[in-house]
Amino acid sequence: MILCIVPTEEELREQLKDVGGLNKYYAAVTREEADKFQNLLPRLRPTAPREEAKPFPIIWSHLTSAVSRNRRAVSRNTDLDNNIVSSKKIRCIRRGEQTELGMVRLCSECQRVSQLSSDRFPRYINEVACDGEIPSLHEDNMCCNNRQGMCNQRFLLIDFLIRTGDYVEVPSPKPEKFLQAFKQVWKPYTQKIRSCCECQLW
Repeated sequence: MILCIVPTEEELREQLKDVGGLNKYYAAVTREEADKFQNLLPRLRPTAPREEAKPFPIIWSHLTSAVSRNRRAVSRNTDLDNNIVSSKKIRCIRRGEQTELGMVRLCSECQRVSQLSSDRFPRYINEVACDGEIPSLHEDNMCCNNRQGMCNQRFLLIDFLIRTGDYVEVPSPKPEKFLQAFKQVWKPYTQKIRSCCECQLW
């Protein structure tokens, strides 16, 4: 008989160390870790007293295996290109709001927790995405600086692991039962992560 072995989570964590390790600021292996993602958005300047804004709760049952129907085609293509199968808004800041340093935001952006396909490791990423879908002169929400520019999505690159269709022969853990053993192969790849929404002038 032949034994096929799938790497454990701990083995994949160890392999990930060879390409830089797990950046817990932007990536998580489990849902519990993703629930503890840090806030990536700048703090806003206090205004008139009001109830403190609370982040949207992450309801994992709402993170379906396909992107939301009400998102536009460009956004869907971006998610698919980035191996994202679902994404959830956590908190947002709007164009025109001031940070605690007094800087005025030129673009609206949202922190999102996104889930990657099952052949990726780790599967959860912490992102900052433009809160608008199609860059266009006719889309006010994507224009900035009195329509002298456009909000553009920026990315950072982090090395993750991807499952391949290959197996490599390894010593059988139970030679008396399995004459041969083969282990699933995972290899490094570069994952794009949305990092900010930048106003670029025409």
